[in-house]
Parts: sequence; structure tokens; C-alpha cells
Amino acid sequence: MPSLSLQPIIENAVYHGIEIIPEGGEIVIKGRMIMGNITISVINPLPTEEVKGKRKGNQIAIKNLQARVNGYYAGDGNIFFSVVDQHYQVSMVIPYWTQQP
Repeated sequence: MPSLSLQPIIENAVYHGIEIIPEGGEIVIKGRMIMGNITISVINPLPTEEVKGKRKGNQIAIKNLQARVNGYYAGDGNIFFSVVDQHYQVSMVIPYWTQQP
């Protein structure tokens, strides 16, 4: 995995989620291997609409990470994001290599 790949995802979870929620919250990091790919997911609660407007994002961190993952894995890696049950989830899917090519 490219170095510092999780850092921007976790920083975004703090900056756009946990930090602006008055009661705080929990960031969950999950990893699993399925069919020769490793999926690492970072999940954080979403702030309410009133609080959410205080921080605007421009998706640069996600776009930069997508470009790094695509370059490092020659298009075989990907970044996905979704909103489910008031939680934001970013998942990085990368191929599992026993040896680096």
C-alpha cells in the first residue's frame, strides 16, 4: 500500500465528522481480504445539517488518494465512498500481492 494512504482518510473523518459533532463520535477502521483484494474501510458519523455547513470539502484528498492508488496498482486499486445510516464510509480496495511487482 502506498505510504500515508490512510492518513488523509482518517484526517477527513476527524475534520469533517468527529471534530464538529458536539458529542463526538467513533471512527471505525476495518480491514478484510476478499477474492485477492484487501479492503480497508474508515467509517465515521456524519454531523447534523446545521453543523455540517460549517466545513466545506473540495474532495482533493480523495482525488489525490485515488490517483496515487491507481498509479501504484496500475489501475487495479480503487477508492469508494458512501453514506449509510448517517455514517460516511471510505473504502480503499487494493490487490493483495505476495511479492511486489
